[in-house]
Amino acid sequence: MAIKFGTETVFEYKEKLKLDKKDTKIIYELYKNARVPISHIAKNVGLSKDTIKYRIRRMEKIGLILGYTAVINLNRLGYHWNILLLQTKFANIEQEAKFIEFLQSSKNVIKVMKCSGKWDYQLDVVFSSLLELNEIIKKIKELTLLLDFSVLNCLKEIKYSHVPPVFFSDLKQEIVQAPVGRVDELKEKLEIDEIDLHIIKSLVINSRTSLLDISKIVSLSPDATNNRIKRLEKNEVLYGYIPIINTALLFDEHWIFIQISKLPPELLSYLKQHKNIQTIYEIGYQYDLFFWISTTTVGEYEVILSEIKHRFSNVIIRIDSVLALREYKYTEFPSIEIKFAYE
Repeated sequence: MAIKFGTETVFEYKEKLKLDKKDTKIIYELYKNARVPISHIAKNVGLSKDTIKYRIRRMEKIGLILGYTAVINLNRLGYHWNILLLQTKFANIEQEAKFIEFLQSSKNVIKVMKCSGKWDYQLDVVFSSLLELNEIIKKIKELTLLLDFSVLNCLKEIKYSHVPPVFFSDLKQEIVQAPVGRVDELKEKLEIDEIDLHIIKSLVINSRTSLLDISKIVSLSPDATNNRIKRLEKNEVLYGYIPIINTALLFDEHWIFIQISKLPPELLSYLKQHKNIQTIYEIGYQYDLFFWISTTTVGEYEVILSEIKHRFSNVIIRIDSVLALREYKYTEFPSIEIKFAYE
């Protein structure tokens, strides 16, 4: 019996790609703002608009660029973000397939990653009430034997991108950090209406959707639609627009979970500036920090992790790590209903 676990994903290992400097520059322009016009990219890269279009289509066709999305602060919309780490056991491959199908169909689960190491699966779960989170955990327990699991509360996103800074090293310029702000529990909920929600979803599905097309979706003029987008940006709901990159074609991702006695500024500064560290979250409960190390060799990963351990041995209590294997689901926005202010 053939089991189909999923289709297109953000992280799926294939043969590593080699890109030229022009491709890297194109990705960097999209990385700074995925809504930027082709003419702007052409000017900064030094190629014609037709050549830029051709190169982007080629990178989409080979599965490097999987799409374009918006960076959303879900805390501003009244949601909380937890990471679930699971050590699982399945009776057979069919049982594991049902488990993955449930996670892919769940309205609250926005990311499903299979891993190798301490944990077998990492799930990103977004919820507006603890009852929703509890229902997810109950269903998981029905579908698999949990040998161990941990629920981590995401408190703040410190660094985030689909592409580690090391990817842009050949550009020989100061690299602008990707938009950060998907998680910040200090941000208060902002009331939005249904039109705002449609705008957000349109940009999450494809952040390169034109202003004219979005205005048609929400039945507003382009100017009125643009004003709403600007307001969502100003109110820190929309933080930016990024390409969705399958980094498995470029790097291996090692996910690191650290328990520390305190959080010194030197540690955060080190992690934020490190060119191989792609994403950093401040988290609560079993661990205190979660980040990704992206490398092309195991030896490179070993050197970086050893340096972190020795440099900050006075505050690090425990380190667990996993190797990302395959992503079965990814979205920046849950398909859950929002209770609007006027209801």
